Amino acid sequence: MPYTEPMAVREGAPRRRVYLVSIAGLVIIASVLVVTGLVLPALTRPPTSTGEFPRLEGALRAGAPEFERYRERLVFDSPRATASSRTLGDFGMELKTNVRNETGRRLHGLEMRGVVINAEGMPIGERTAIIIPAQQAVLEPGEKMNVRMLIDGVGPGGERAGALVQVTGLKFE
Repeated sequence: MPYTEPMAVREGAPRRRVYLVSIAGLVIIASVLVVTGLVLPALTRPPTSTGEFPRLEGALRAGAPEFERYRERLVFDSPRATASSRTLGDFGMELKTNVRNETGRRLHGLEMRGVVINAEGMPIGERTAIIIPAQQAVLEPGEKMNVRMLIDGVGPGGERAGALVQVTGLKFE
């Protein structure tokens, strides 16, 4: 048997490669878990028109004679609806309008319902929100304010013919 010289074996290189592959695998697994935790709840969220919405406590509501009298004295501009795309592929509509208080009283609470309708007049998205005091503390007599409502679940396609806003609750000082 012929004589062969001993070969120098480097043990550091294969070990370093194993460590790098292990760390890369852990980073990939952690990234998948984080993305799944963020995306999955957004995709499985129920539509916003489940009937659950914030209520303005102690407010005048439809059916009360005072409500109808004061509701008629709130002057609204025509609502403008624009499509908005948000993160994770979620679409919605943003309703904007102006409201002027001609009731002669300080308005401390305003609950409104915004609706996006199709050509047949059927709602394709809606939301009820507390505007005052959420967007502004009080609306003085003769004062005007901008109202903005986001309506989720209205896709990028489909037929959108217009938007409506309705007062659902009023609260005075």
